[in-house]
Amino acid sequence: MPARCAGGRRWLGAALASCSLFASAVDAAAATVQVPPGCGSELEFTVEVQKRLGAGVEPLPTSFRITPEPGGYVLSMQVGSEQRELRDPSCRELFRAAVVVAATIALSEARRAHPALGEEVAPAPGATPAEAPPAATPTPTDPKPASQPKASAPPVARASITLKGDVAVAPVPESPSTAPSPVALSLALGAGVFAGVTPALAPRFDLEARLTIAKFGVVAGGCWFPSSSETDAAGRGVEVGGFRAALAGAWLPLELLEARLGGSVYRLTGTGVGSFDQRSDGAWSGGLMAGILVAPLRHGRLWAGAALEGEWLLVRSRFEILNYREVFRVSRFAAAGLLKVGVHAF
Repeated sequence: MPARCAGGRRWLGAALASCSLFASAVDAAAATVQVPPGCGSELEFTVEVQKRLGAGVEPLPTSFRITPEPGGYVLSMQVGSEQRELRDPSCRELFRAAVVVAATIALSEARRAHPALGEEVAPAPGATPAEAPPAATPTPTDPKPASQPKASAPPVARASITLKGDVAVAPVPESPSTAPSPVALSLALGAGVFAGVTPALAPRFDLEARLTIAKFGVVAGGCWFPSSSETDAAGRGVEVGGFRAALAGAWLPLELLEARLGGSVYRLTGTGVGSFDQRSDGAWSGGLMAGILVAPLRHGRLWAGAALEGEWLLVRSRFEILNYREVFRVSRFAAAGLLKVGVHAF
């Protein structure tokens, strides 16, 4: 009985040691990737690096991030003990360059540790692997026939990368299956204040959706604003609140900047203040609108930013109290300032 227990403990110890080694191997190959939406993903990076390394070479621990800067993007990465910083106008090009850098450094380390691996690495894409030499034919004087040459491992596609200063030049062309889709959908909520449509400065709450193809798209949304009022010297006035619907074209010259131009329609409800018979009535307003959105805060698919909007109202509602006079008319121009948060659906 004691011998059986000792054998069980040995099996348990071996299993725990194997689990520990497996966890260490997973940690060693882990990659931490922080990139803007549509630029790439951690899974894509891991798969592409392993494609270039092949089955015989393990990737090095890698972490990198791509952040926007004026005129483009900057890539900061660490592969093993080596660090790189690259710049390029295209976020996607930097992501592909990160794949090449990670694979190149891992292959270099593998060849340094195992020189024999250098013979199994294929040249850059486009080069034709050299044919294997013919098998040697044994002669009668040979004591033993010459051994057949060992079949070499399948060549691993490896791309060369040229660095000019800090800029990666001619990264590996991506396959069509990994190219990011030019179509993107974003949903957003907004809150802020606006003036010109109601008698006094009023809060406003927005909901909108934006569909883009490359740098152009369309934005559709609506907003609600509670009633606000003002009265004249006689204590008479009107409370005005309502809804707005808007449709606009969008242009995104940069990933964090959006400009839009379109039209808007208001449905307003007014209630008399200070009169004996406080009646309510509805009216329509509408016109042209333009806006700009800056969204510098990004985390994964989430983003946050600030927006400014201006409107030129061609149709202006007016409210009057019967047997008194006009107490409010919508302004010809309106403006709004908003804080927005959103998510990139795809």
